[in-house]
Amino acid sequence: MRNLEADLDSQEAILTKHGITLTEGRGGRYGPTYRQYGAWMDHAGFYVLTDARQLGAVAGATISITLRGAAAGGDLTRSRPATSGTWQGVMTGTPATGGGILQGDASLTYDMASHTLDASFTDIVDLDRNAAHTVSEASFADVPVAADGTFNDGGVGDLVRGGFKGPGHEEATGVFEQNGIVGAFGAKRQ
Repeated sequence: MRNLEADLDSQEAILTKHGITLTEGRGGRYGPTYRQYGAWMDHAGFYVLTDARQLGAVAGATISITLRGAAAGGDLTRSRPATSGTWQGVMTGTPATGGGILQGDASLTYDMASHTLDASFTDIVDLDRNAAHTVSEASFADVPVAADGTFNDGGVGDLVRGGFKGPGHEEATGVFEQNGIVGAFGAKRQ
């Protein structure tokens, strides 16, 4: 995960939920301007990058490029959790088309017997409008968890990918796409 902190013009905490402080950063000192929403936890981090715009002139025409993306990473445990459990946290996202920043709750439930994970992202709100988003929930069921503690299911437009992080699988982070949302999440074991 690229650390964009050196390029940030401003960064501020916008909310704390489940022991995770979500921050908003605005940057562009060294290139395109952008907005970044995410968090650093004890062993991992996650963020959504949106509204990255670069304007330029090519053959007399002005070109504008807008990018959106999600990233997550950290100290991978390299194993599955030894017991079933639940992780609670936050998600941040952006509509795949259009603009805006979304935020909601993240809940992951791991089943040791089947080595699968259920992930749900609920109560999704549009922070720019301070109102409920048109899609209030995204969820994934029976996502396989590999022996190295990573999980990955689905394809473009409907996917979830991530892993367990830190000693004792204390944290989990990942990215997802569903219902027109590109998102990232972080959660702590309960």
